[in-house]
Amino acid sequence: MAGVTVAVRSRTGLALWLVAGNVILGMGAGALFAWLSFANTVIAAAITVPLAAVSVVVLLGARRMAVTSVGEEKLSARARRRGPTPPPYDALDRDESVWLKIGNRNLRGAEFLLITPSRLVHTRPTSSGSTEIIDEAAPKQLVGASTRVDHGRATAVVQFRDRPAFRLHGTDREEAAEFARRLTVLARSGILPD
Repeated sequence: MAGVTVAVRSRTGLALWLVAGNVILGMGAGALFAWLSFANTVIAAAITVPLAAVSVVVLLGARRMAVTSVGEEKLSARARRRGPTPPPYDALDRDESVWLKIGNRNLRGAEFLLITPSRLVHTRPTSSGSTEIIDEAAPKQLVGASTRVDHGRATAVVQFRDRPAFRLHGTDREEAAEFARRLTVLARSGILPD
């Protein structure tokens, strides 16, 4: 019963009824065990064996419900609201639109920078298929963007006021240069260029 109660804890009324039922069943089980101590061995075994089988089945079902419930809670609230949205867009709220996006070509782990009207988001997909937000910033913190070339690979760098820069290593040179130009114009004028 405890596993079932944990599985439905988001439904307060149902959880309270299950706790009350748990208490009543506990008192009944105590009375049953007191009676079984005075009962004939054959009668006690005939009652205990089926109850033990039912108990095991209920316990396994409750465990399955609890594990499923806890697994669902690990999904981000954004992912639950948006439904099946591919990475990196599942990191965004339902009403957010992407103004600019750039991704790297890193074989060890892809990363993305997403620019929306309300925030700048640095993300990476996880092995489970969802998106992890590495860092995010407000648009008012944006100073500009630039590109650097390190060992033949371009790095897009987004600079902010009073916080570390976002760095995206392994991007395409032309794509990174265009992204930096458009983001710098946006930071200086508040208008996203075409």
